[in-house]
Amino acid sequence: MKILLSGTWLRVALVAGSLLLFLVAAKNHGRHIRLERQLAGHWEVSFGRDNHPWVEALWQRDRVVYWSIALALAALGLVYAVLARRSQWPMPPRGAPGWSWWSALLLVIVWPLVAAFVTCAVASLTRFLAALSSASQDASARADWITPALWGSAGWWALTLALAALVAWLALARPPAA
Repeated sequence: MKILLSGTWLRVALVAGSLLLFLVAAKNHGRHIRLERQLAGHWEVSFGRDNHPWVEALWQRDRVVYWSIALALAALGLVYAVLARRSQWPMPPRGAPGWSWWSALLLVIVWPLVAAFVTCAVASLTRFLAALSSASQDASARADWITPALWGSAGWWALTLALAALVAWLALARPPAA
């Protein structure tokens, strides 16, 4: 077990887990935007071409929120990484020896993008549930797809949260003394 939690392996696991979390969070976010769009009755879209104005407005609003969050968190991560290098502050994983570029890249790029995906997915899920509770029983709110969609969302959220917990544990883990 000691070899698996050594500083090098801990960093490798942290980077791999973070990249996997990024992919899962992106999928979760995209799923909720799609469900929100489908509930509004827009079943078909074409990426890179003009779509219904409602869909374009949804995507535009989501991009503004996403990049606002991602850039703000990236700036905070950059400030911390620079101060950590100058002041010998700890970098994730906690207790790993010294400062590393991998940890800085996680703080400045990967984790801000993950946080922005998760935040936007929560916002989209909230809008979806609000629209679902007020939707009439028209064709866009058919129950035949809503129940499986909600169960699928629960699964993606469980996976996202489990991976986030694993990444947090890896970031806070201390390798055993040599």
